Amino acid sequence: MDKPEHGKERVNISRIEPQGTYALRLYFDDGHDTGIYSWGTLHELGVNYEKNWADYLQRLDKYNLHRGEGRAIGADGKVIIKLVYFIELAKVSGKDEEEMEIPGSVTNVETLLAWMRKRGSKWKEAFADDRVQVTVNKQFSEPYTLIEHGDEVAFVPRPR
Repeated sequence: MDKPEHGKERVNISRIEPQGTYALRLYFDDGHDTGIYSWGTLHELGVNYEKNWADYLQRLDKYNLHRGEGRAIGADGKVIIKLVYFIELAKVSGKDEEEMEIPGSVTNVETLLAWMRKRGSKWKEAFADDRVQVTVNKQFSEPYTLIEHGDEVAFVPRPR
């Protein structure tokens, strides 16, 4: 069983598109839009809501994750994320990836980038808003995208 999605308390459906007469495609305001949901699946999710919810909460416990005020944190109260650097950003960081505890003030992509820029002059330039694209859990993100315990955040240079 894979690690459950978590910390999505504030994510909403931003758009719904019919897919013929058999399904709906849901677009979420965190950028996720890869699913097409059949009427049968949507019906099953509604009918089995209580069991699905209990199973989800049990899976969160298994992975030591918690639902909180809009943000998942580790059992010890820390937020540890995996940072992945591509191309010249790997040269700036001196590595391809690292795990890092982030301070409580870093809650979304915008505040993460601001925090990353404070690591030095090379970082300030390389992580400027117009120089980098950010993905959170392999989905391109917006400045307001929440950063939570266990997330994978990747930094990709923007084409010039």
